[in-house]
Amino acid sequence: MPLFEQAAELADYLVEEFLAVDALHMLAIADSAHAETWTRSALEYASTVHDERTKRWVVSLHNNLGWTLHDAGRCTEAMVEFQLAEQWADRIGTPRQQELARKAIKAC
Repeated sequence: MPLFEQAAELADYLVEEFLAVDALHMLAIADSAHAETWTRSALEYASTVHDERTKRWVVSLHNNLGWTLHDAGRCTEAMVEFQLAEQWADRIGTPRQQELARKAIKAC
C-alpha cells in the first residue's frame, strides 16, 4: 500500500497523470476495504485531465466501482456506475470498454 501511495503522489508531482490514476486504481484493488474511496479519488483526478488516454480511465473506474458496489449488495448504486461507464465509453472509450459497459448493465 505505501508504495502505491508513493507512486500516486510522485506521479502527480511529476504531472504523469496516467500513472497517477493508475496508482490510485491499484490502491483500490490492493485495499479492498477502501476500494470505493480510492476509486472515487481516481475518478476525481481523472475528471480533471485533458489527455484522452488518461481520461479513458473514467470508463474503467466507473465500471470497477459498479462491481464493488454490486458485490456489496448496493445494486441501485452499482447500476448508476455501470450507466456512467457506458456513457463515458460511448463518448471516449474503446470498443472493448463499450462492450464491457453494456455487459455490466445486463448483468446487474
